Amino acid sequence: ALLYADATLHADYEVVLEAVQRRGHMLRCASQRLRGNKEVVLKAVCNDGRSLQYASLECRSDHLIVLQALKQSPDALQYASDELRGDRSIVLEAIKVSGNMLRHASESLRADKGMVTEAVKRDGHALMFASDNLRADCDVVLAAVSQSGHALRHASEDLRATPAVVLTAVKQNGESLAMACEQMRADMDLVVGVISQEGSSFRLASNGLRADKEVARAAVQLDWSALWDVSDDLKEDKDIVIEALKQSRCPLRILSNELRANKDLV
Repeated sequence: ALLYADATLHADYEVVLEAVQRRGHMLRCASQRLRGNKEVVLKAVCNDGRSLQYASLECRSDHLIVLQALKQSPDALQYASDELRGDRSIVLEAIKVSGNMLRHASESLRADKGMVTEAVKRDGHALMFASDNLRADCDVVLAAVSQSGHALRHASEDLRATPAVVLTAVKQNGESLAMACEQMRADMDLVVGVISQEGSSFRLASNGLRADKEVARAAVQLDWSALWDVSDDLKEDKDIVIEALKQSRCPLRILSNELRANKDLV
C-alpha cells in the first residue's frame, strides 16, 4: 500500500496513479507535486470525491475536477476553492443531490433566493444555512416547510407566527406545532386541525387549549392517549374520560382512585 511505501514512491507518477484509481484517499500520501497533477487528482476524485481535500489549491479550483468530485460525493463541495463554492453551477450540482450542501456554499449564494429555494425544496432543513433575510422570506420558508414541517424551527420569529406558514408546516408534520410561537399553539382552529390528523400532537398545544373542554374532547376522541396531556381538572372530568374509554380501556390506569371506583366508568 502506498501509505507504507518508501517516500520515493510517493513521488512516482505511475505508482500514485494506480493507487488513487483503487483508493482515491491515497492521494494524501502523494507528493506535493503529484497532488497538484490534474490527471492524478481527477482519477482520485472519480474514486472518492472527498479526496479532493488532499489536492492542491489549483486542482481544487478546477471546474472539471470539482464537478467530478461532486458526482461521487456531494459533500466534497466543502473542499472546493472559495471561488468555486461561490459558483452557481458547481453549488447547484451538489444541491441537486443533497439540499443540505447549501452549508458549504459561499455567503453570497446562501443569500441567493433562487439557490436557497432549490436547496430547501430538496431538504427543508437546509433553511438553517440560508441568510437571515431568506429565513424571513415567506416564499422560501413555505418551500422549506412544505418539504419538512420541522424546518419551521429555522424560520424567523415573525414567520413562526404567520398562520399560512404554520398551517403548511403542521399539515406536513403535526409535530412541527412545537416550533410555532405561543400565539399559534393557542389558536383553536389550528390546533383542532392538527389533532384531527395526529391526535398525539395535542401535547404541543398551549396550556389554555389543553384546559379547554371542547378541544380536549376532540383530542381524546381521536387518540385516547391525549388524556395524558389535558389539564389536571379535565383528567377528572367524567365526560372527557368517557370519550377516552370509548377508544380504549387503557386510560383506566391513569384515572384517579375516585374515577376508578365509579361504576359507570369501570
